[in-house]
Amino acid sequence: MFLINCYIKKKETNKQRKRRICF
Repeated sequence: MFLINCYIKKKETNKQRKRRICF
């Protein structure tokens, strides 16, 4: 699940990127 969040984070825009945190 963490990997997916990180992947989506890169695809999403900056605004959504801030919402999803990837460690």
